[in-house]
Amino acid sequence: MNLAEALDQNALRRPGLPAVITPDETITHAGFRDMVCRRAAHLSALGVARDDIVGVNLKDTPEHLAALFALARIGA
Repeated sequence: MNLAEALDQNALRRPGLPAVITPDETITHAGFRDMVCRRAAHLSALGVARDDIVGVNLKDTPEHLAALFALARIGA
C-alpha cells in the first residue's frame, strides 16, 4: 500500500475525522483527500509524471503535506 492508497482508505473509513490539525485549522480525512487530488491534478496538468523528480520547498503547513501526498499519488 502506498500513501495515496492509505489516504483513500482513510477518507472512505473515517471521512469526518481529523487528518491534519494545526493551530489554525483542522482538515478531515475526506477534505485532505480532496485537497491532495486537486493538487495532483494540477501537477499532472503542468506535466509532472510518474518517476519525475520534484523538489518541494514549503513551510510546514497542510499545503506542504498535500503537495507531498499529491506527488506520491502521481508517482513522482
